[in-house]
Amino acid sequence: MSTLARAETARLVRHPISLLGLALSMFMLGGPQPSRSAPAFDSLTTATTFFYGVLVFFAANLLATRDRRADAEELLAATATRGFDRVLALCLAGLGPMFVATVVVGIAAWAYDANDFLVVPPSFWQLAQGPVTVLGAALLGILVGRWAPYPGAPFLVMVGVVAWNLYVGASEATRGPIGMYTAWADWESDAGGWAGMDPGSPGWHVVYLAGLCAMAAVGALLSATRQRLPLLVVLTVLTVLTGVAGWAALP
Repeated sequence: MSTLARAETARLVRHPISLLGLALSMFMLGGPQPSRSAPAFDSLTTATTFFYGVLVFFAANLLATRDRRADAEELLAATATRGFDRVLALCLAGLGPMFVATVVVGIAAWAYDANDFLVVPPSFWQLAQGPVTVLGAALLGILVGRWAPYPGAPFLVMVGVVAWNLYVGASEATRGPIGMYTAWADWESDAGGWAGMDPGSPGWHVVYLAGLCAMAAVGALLSATRQRLPLLVVLTVLTVLTGVAGWAALP
C-alpha cells in the first residue's frame, strides 16, 4: 500500500495540470504586493485555493479515471492489488499537494512578514485553510472520477463549487466561513485598504474543511467495496460533525 500511495502521490504532484496550478499560485504570491493592505492578506490565505486547488482537482480527476479511459479496468481486476487499495492510495496521494501548498504558504508568510506587507499577520488557522482546501480539491476530484467518470462531469462539479462560493461570498459577514474559498480580510471600498476582519471562526472553518475532505475520501472509497454499511455509518457521522463545525464557524 505504501509503495502504491507514494507512486500515486508522485503522479499527482508532478502532473502537468498540478504544476500549472502551482506556478500560477507562486506567481500570485511572489508578485508585487501592496504594502500593509487587504489584497496582500488575501493573496497569502487564498492563492493556493484558487489556483493550485482548482487545478489539482482536475489532475486528481484525470488520475482517478485513467484506467477507465485506457480500458484497463478488466486487466487491473485480475491483479493482486484490490480496487479498494488503489482508491485508498489515490486518496492518500492528496496529501502530496497539501504538503507542497503548506511549504509554499509557509515561505510566503515569512517573506510577507519580513517585507511588511501585512497590517495584521494571518493566524495559523487562516494560513492552514489554503493547504486543506488543496487536499479537499484532490479528494473531490477522485470522488467525482469514481462516481461520475464521464467527460464534462468535473467541469459541472467545479461550476457548482464556484456557484456555492459566490453565493456564500456575497455575504461574508453571515455565510463566508462555510465557503471553500474564504477571504477574511475586509477591504475598504476604494483603494483595497485594510478595514479589519470579517466575523467568524477560522479554526472551526478549517475543521469544517477537514470534515468535507474526510467525507469526500469516504465517498470515494464507497465506490470500491461491496461492504458499504460501515463506510455509510462513518459518512453519516462525518456529515453531522461537519455540519456542526460549519455552524460553529459562522458568526
